[in-house]
Amino acid sequence: MPPPPPSKFSRALWAIGVGLLVGTLSSFFLDQGHRSAIRTGDLPAFYTLAAIALSPDPHAMYTLEAQRAVQSSVWPQLGDGVLPAAYPPYVAWILQPLALLSPHTAKAAWSLFSLLLLFLAARAVQRINPALRGSVEALVLLAAFAPALLGTLGGQASSLSALLALVSFWLLAAPPTPKRSMALGLAVGAWLFKPHFALPVAALLIVRRRWAALACFGSVALALWGMAARILGPGWLAEWAPFARRFGHIDLLTNAFQMPGLLGAVSVVSGPAGLPTSIELALSLALGAVLLAALTALSRSREPRALLLGPFLIALLAPAVNFYDLSMVWAAALCFMAPALASHRMAVCGALVLAAGLSLLRAPELPGTMLLLNLLVGGWTAAQVLSLIRAPGAAAPQPTRCQAVDRGPGTSPA
Repeated sequence: MPPPPPSKFSRALWAIGVGLLVGTLSSFFLDQGHRSAIRTGDLPAFYTLAAIALSPDPHAMYTLEAQRAVQSSVWPQLGDGVLPAAYPPYVAWILQPLALLSPHTAKAAWSLFSLLLLFLAARAVQRINPALRGSVEALVLLAAFAPALLGTLGGQASSLSALLALVSFWLLAAPPTPKRSMALGLAVGAWLFKPHFALPVAALLIVRRRWAALACFGSVALALWGMAARILGPGWLAEWAPFARRFGHIDLLTNAFQMPGLLGAVSVVSGPAGLPTSIELALSLALGAVLLAALTALSRSREPRALLLGPFLIALLAPAVNFYDLSMVWAAALCFMAPALASHRMAVCGALVLAAGLSLLRAPELPGTMLLLNLLVGGWTAAQVLSLIRAPGAAAPQPTRCQAVDRGPGTSPA
């Protein structure tokens, strides 16, 4: 089915896209201070792990003293502060080439890589939802969402999470084939750079008996384990896990006000001292069990696209979720967006304006803004899924040719 002719909405998206491009390019030439997202962002965390991995003493990787020493030598303007890095050591092994570059070159390379991943995520959205006019329209809608744009420019890995979340949950929803099973296992395995996101999906592979995908996931996990062992030896888990727990507790104390999940909300309510570590761990495990149960229930729905609620549930229930991870929630919501419908255009405009406004209001004095945004975007997506379950095809975009043939001969696409 050919796309509809350009509308006022499409022309407005092009204007937004041009504005985003001009604003992004201009920001590189403005003096925004040394702690700006353009100058450094959160890149020091990744850069630090890579630098220590190349140092004579990689076993110091998960000590704040070693991380502070690297950051103060490379970015003296950070002073006595430190941006802690708690990613697993296989991430440090993969990122070692980053530490061979100058800080500015590394930041530029990381930003370009993140932009590429954002474009690939937009391509995935457009493949899932042909109601969008093309990849450019999907990219503008994705990039105009404040957490996605700030994460891409700010040295985060949120673009990668958005891409892997879409690929993982869409392939889980699609009828299994050998190629899809391999791609699914590789995607979930690559998502192990954030284990608390990937492991519930890996558990879902077991629940759904996707053994071929699980075998591919296991191969990736084994390769990553070997990378970590090259740096810290076979006992690397004993060095990384305690620091990761400590980082999670510190992160809750300092950033709970801008977290989009329930754990952050409970931490805010508990007061400035935060939750005791034992209660924090128990609550994290309980929310993890709820997350797995919810994903299992979605996978058994008669509407396969219900699994695209997975990113929202992860952002809501997983630990160590930050503001930038809302990128994957918005990307999943776009998979149900039909710009031809006026109500959907209003939802898009409202979400983009609200995301920009709440992003500016992120402050300890106004906790819960990102949880509100997560609930609104996720709630809208859930409403679309419910409409599909009640009346299949009523609010869904028409499937592409590759999706239609998967239903087999003699059946009409829904």
